[in-house]
Amino acid sequence: MVGAASQAGAEPAGVPTKDEIFYNCTFTAAGLESALNIDTSNLNVPDEIEAIGHLRASYIIIYVRQTPNDGQEIGTVGSGDFTGPVLCTNSEEDDINQTNEGAAIGSTLAPINIVGAEEASHLQVEPASSVDPTHDDRTKRVCHTVASKTECFLITKLP
Repeated sequence: MVGAASQAGAEPAGVPTKDEIFYNCTFTAAGLESALNIDTSNLNVPDEIEAIGHLRASYIIIYVRQTPNDGQEIGTVGSGDFTGPVLCTNSEEDDINQTNEGAAIGSTLAPINIVGAEEASHLQVEPASSVDPTHDDRTKRVCHTVASKTECFLITKLP
């Protein structure tokens, strides 16, 4: 996040670990909105939200297209050690707690309703003939399904 350190920062307790999601990262909606180039003029924003900014965000996941597991380099430069993606939460509205796939969702004392499910797919590819040590020739195909509609995008290096 070069140039946006004031908008999203790692908490002091966070320790970036090789091949693991780094999740001790926070942001504010106003800071995120000021860091992004996004047109929110057509969003239907209620008055109570208007006071804190147009953009609403509970969490963001930061991926790096050219690293082997989408993460940030750790250790010495060129070590080949990378975290996984970085997961950041809105410090004004949300909290984050690590869990696992087998853990029960919600309280064991009350039933829950699953109100939605989303699917995301991130496919990273590079030419088989690639000799680029920076891996700038890697491409990401990102697909996301919302309300039974899947949209896909290619993320590539600018020319």
